Amino acid sequence: LGVWKQRMTLAGAASRPDIIAAAALLDPNKNDDKKSLDALVEAAADAAGSSEGARRGTAGHTLTDIVDRGDAIPPGVSEEARRDVESYRAKLEEIGLEVVPEYMERTGCQTHLGVTGTLDRLYRVKKTGELIVGDYKTTKNIAYAWLGYSIQVCVYSRFDFLADKAAGKWEPM
Repeated sequence: LGVWKQRMTLAGAASRPDIIAAAALLDPNKNDDKKSLDALVEAAADAAGSSEGARRGTAGHTLTDIVDRGDAIPPGVSEEARRDVESYRAKLEEIGLEVVPEYMERTGCQTHLGVTGTLDRLYRVKKTGELIVGDYKTTKNIAYAWLGYSIQVCVYSRFDFLADKAAGKWEPM
């Protein structure tokens, strides 16, 4: 991921002569210039679209949260985003899963491993009533990420406790 971001930054800088000109006036060894250079690096990466996927993923995640809580898709949402959410909901129906709203965005802990995390959803299997972990992902290419995702969901499925933020305590999962 680090090398990909560097490539995107270089491509973005090449497409923005104003970034190159501004960087040429700054000294990376001067503390006063470091923040300005950091901002130019981010601007170059953005120019190449390096954050586009993350922004789309966050927007998609937010939209599924809204719909999974039972609310309508807000006005002004793009047709593409609407289709994505409708496709997600249709797939849940097709495979027989339903969202359990009280188990959305819940922080949990696995005491044996000493880890915490925030699960996106628990889904209920309609045929059996079994609860399963679901995590909303929007990556374009899962080839490099599937192992990490698998480990993440496995750990979440073994949480001992979930945080009850309103009550300020942990409850058994």
